[in-house]
Amino acid sequence: MVICMRIGEGAKCETRNGGWLHILRERDYRPAPRIRRVAVAAAPMPALAERVHWWQQCLTIDRRETYAAALGVDPAALGAYAVGWAQEYKAFAHPMRDHTGRITGVRLRAPDGRKWSVRGGHEGVFLPHYFLPSFVLPLSDAWYITEGATDVLAAYSIGLDCLGRPSCSGGVQTLTRMVRQGNPGRVVIVADGDAPGIAGATKLAHVLMFFCRDVRIIMPSNGRKDLRDWIQAGATACDIHAAAEAALVKKYTVISRYCK
Repeated sequence: MVICMRIGEGAKCETRNGGWLHILRERDYRPAPRIRRVAVAAAPMPALAERVHWWQQCLTIDRRETYAAALGVDPAALGAYAVGWAQEYKAFAHPMRDHTGRITGVRLRAPDGRKWSVRGGHEGVFLPHYFLPSFVLPLSDAWYITEGATDVLAAYSIGLDCLGRPSCSGGVQTLTRMVRQGNPGRVVIVADGDAPGIAGATKLAHVLMFFCRDVRIIMPSNGRKDLRDWIQAGATACDIHAAAEAALVKKYTVISRYCK
């Protein structure tokens, strides 16, 4: 048997797509029994926010001090960005949030430097725990956006309020919503000192330029890899502010052609 959509002979099919049923060969036909499919729900998983809160309790003082020393950051930065210890993964947990401050995913970082994410979560940005959905942010008029979970910790250690992208190309949608609603006076994107980092920062700047008049891109000086490496080399908040002041404001060039 075959269902044809063009030749109007035989029985009319009552399916969604319609058509006519044509019997090509007669034979004894017995329809197969209908199988009832029962959806089996997966084992319930605790909410990410609850897991993050529990992992924060598991981060002992000794482990926090050791991790902060390995990253070269202030231990208080781990608390500001709700970093915890995920015992079941044997890794440090860095929560990611959406534009409302809700935890959407968790980035894991093992003591040996391996990085991965908790299954079931979604990409977000690294925000300080005092972020409020009403956008009454304790951020300065200039927003700094950097790449990675550890660069934001280094920025916090020298007194900068920083938002962290999950990767060189991620977090564009979330950051765009935040800039649209937060309306900062300036956005400074700190790019990593490699080709993917520069390309990702440029693409983000091209999007944010529609919602902020002052968008700038800076890179670590003296061939440093990223912001954390730059700060470990001795850069201060004044140095980063000075680099932002010296950077050019990204602008679009509109070309109009008149044709008679």
